[in-house]
Amino acid sequence: MSKRTHQGSDRSFLDRLRAVPAATWLGLAIAVVAVVFVLQNQGTTTVELLWMTFRSPLWLTLLVVFAVGWLVGALVRRNRAD
Repeated sequence: MSKRTHQGSDRSFLDRLRAVPAATWLGLAIAVVAVVFVLQNQGTTTVELLWMTFRSPLWLTLLVVFAVGWLVGALVRRNRAD
C-alpha cells in the first residue's frame, strides 16, 4: 500500500514538472550558466577608455559590455519603429 502512495506522489511530482512552461526551464538553464560563468571568470582585468583606467572582475566587465550592447540595440530598434 505504501508503494502505491509513493508511486502516486511520483506521478504527481512528474505531472508538476511537465506543467512547468518551457520558458521557465530556459530561464533556469540561463541562470545556471550565468552562475557558472561568474564562478569561472573571477580574475581581474584592466580596461582603458580614453584617459580613464578601470580594474574590475572579468565577469563584471563582460556584463557591462553586454548591457551597453543591449541598450544600443534597443535604441536602434526603437528608432526604426518610429
